[in-house]
Amino acid sequence: MRAAGVAISSLLLVIFLLSPAVAYAGAAIDMVNRENSWLINVSFLDNSGNPVTPTTFNYKIENITANQTIVPATSGAVTGSSLVIEAVPATQQIINASDNSEDLRFTCWFTYGTGREGTGEYDYRIKNLKGLPN
Repeated sequence: MRAAGVAISSLLLVIFLLSPAVAYAGAAIDMVNRENSWLINVSFLDNSGNPVTPTTFNYKIENITANQTIVPATSGAVTGSSLVIEAVPATQQIINASDNSEDLRFTCWFTYGTGREGTGEYDYRIKNLKGLPN
């Protein structure tokens, strides 16, 4: 039986089905330019891969290169089996100006049905455009 999870995709329509039992070692990572908006598409799925509507939904964004929380745990309203989160330019910053890029992680967790839970993560890379003013 597969664990409940989320399918998350970026503007590039690269889709990842995430569950605690699956590792994506060596998978390609999406790259976004520093200070751009970035849309993260989230689809909520049960253990069988069927869409579900969560009763609760939370997410956070961390800079895993610099080990810093960018967006602390935040509750979101969900009215269907999917939603789009906009990572605004203020969340797409390079922490260490000397880095060429830094990796960010979007993590979410949700509840649905009676006592059921799901989780997911999506990693992406921020490219440091060194020609932009700081």
